[in-house]
Amino acid sequence: MFRTILFLFFITTCCIQAASAQKTLSLNDAATPSILYSSGTIQRNNQIGGYYFLMQSDRVDKTTNAYLLHVLDENLNRVRRIRFDASTSISLQEAAASDSSMAFLFYYPADKKYELRIYDNDGKLMQSYTRAFDSYKRRLHLQNMSLHNESEGNRTLFEVGDEGYMAVFVRWQAKGTCTYDINFYGSRNRKTSKFSPGVAGRDFLRADFLAKTDSLLFVEVSNRRASRSSSTIMAFNIHTRKKAFEVNANKEKWQFEPAAVLPVPGQDTIVMVGKYFDKDVKHVKSNGKGIAIYRVSRNTGAILTRTYNSWETEINRQYSCDKKGQNAENGYLYLHNATLGPDGKLFVAAEGYYRRMYAFGFVHSTIFLPFHLTPSFTRVQNSDMVVLEFNATDKLVKAITYDKAPSTMMARMDFLNRHMVARNARAHGLFGYGFIHPAGDPGHFSICYYNWRKSGEEKGYFTYLRYNGQKFRQYEVPLRTKEVSTSVLPAKPGFLLIIEDNHKERTIEMRMEKIS
Repeated sequence: MFRTILFLFFITTCCIQAASAQKTLSLNDAATPSILYSSGTIQRNNQIGGYYFLMQSDRVDKTTNAYLLHVLDENLNRVRRIRFDASTSISLQEAAASDSSMAFLFYYPADKKYELRIYDNDGKLMQSYTRAFDSYKRRLHLQNMSLHNESEGNRTLFEVGDEGYMAVFVRWQAKGTCTYDINFYGSRNRKTSKFSPGVAGRDFLRADFLAKTDSLLFVEVSNRRASRSSSTIMAFNIHTRKKAFEVNANKEKWQFEPAAVLPVPGQDTIVMVGKYFDKDVKHVKSNGKGIAIYRVSRNTGAILTRTYNSWETEINRQYSCDKKGQNAENGYLYLHNATLGPDGKLFVAAEGYYRRMYAFGFVHSTIFLPFHLTPSFTRVQNSDMVVLEFNATDKLVKAITYDKAPSTMMARMDFLNRHMVARNARAHGLFGYGFIHPAGDPGHFSICYYNWRKSGEEKGYFTYLRYNGQKFRQYEVPLRTKEVSTSVLPAKPGFLLIIEDNHKERTIEMRMEKIS
């Protein structure tokens, strides 16, 4: 009996030590303290496959630094440390990985170029692709501002299995026109190809990433010209490198602006969620008539079902608002993203936003006006989080509001439409919403967001709403901001990655936080 107890105690102790060793990590093992330049997740098969940390380890000369690229797996185990020299002006935009390689997309603003580096799993450089741009005319841009994608997800770079990688660029043309490129880069050879649509007249085309499956890439292609404003959802086959199909929302009864695209597990169906608008309304300046849900064939792009929930009727029964979708306390709702729960039920993460007068506005716009010549009496703020739950027939059945401290997203926007300001704030990541994270169990997930509520020494919290298949439970992680800059990244299912960057000490500490 005693030996059995001793054996169990030994096993338990080993498990606890192993868990602790996997839970925390420090990047302070260099001879001299390093400066963190960029950090983020490495995407693999639409999941978190690891993390990267680009740090300056030394200075070579006035224009060149020595860098150390830390590559970690999803359990915070060290995979590779890649050393290289590069310009002092550098940032690592995004990273992706396949089973046989890793790709990193670098940005050199001073040198006016982007560089895609592909390494094998041993850290050996396999291929390098460079693309220059003209900063004055803004000839080329990454998709570094997205209206749809998660704040910590990839917006530009995606893996295509062992074939290589693909990247979405915005390309500015002459006379103010704009279009996009979808570039394919081989990992075993230097073969590249590009899909680039033509631009008619003075069109202003933009492709915003929506979703990726094992064979399709979904983007919203929008024409921002006021006279020809339109929105189309395009699906590209990542293996044939051609357009598979498109869902032209302008041919429907209402205009449609997507907020999320979700492949349904085990079905050849895709769910598209967004707001719908009158035909003659500029949807960039309107909150729309309500929320539309389309179920679309993954093979042909045909719309199988159309469900509309209007602000005035279906939504107002669960969430008090007028016919324009305005709530007395939270203002309007911005639809961030959606996910599927058990039995195919749909959940939408939304966040309120409103325009308000502020106390300093009068002083700013009268006494100090000669110094800045920009009157401003109002500011746009975000407010509470609202979780919308739809049933199996895509009708709204529940709306739960979670209190959150309001924070200012933009000021001095008195003469701009509040909905345009909200779209711009979303593109710059100024809302509190962070991401939706899977919990590991089918139908279980967490909606994660920042809440800048102050309490004692804490200056903000990272909140997650964990759905266990039946109901939500709310949890908070305190963020210390006096000496340490804290950020949160999605981790493997059921975990969050907490990163603490001490600028004064030049130390990076991180830990895995289990979602309760």
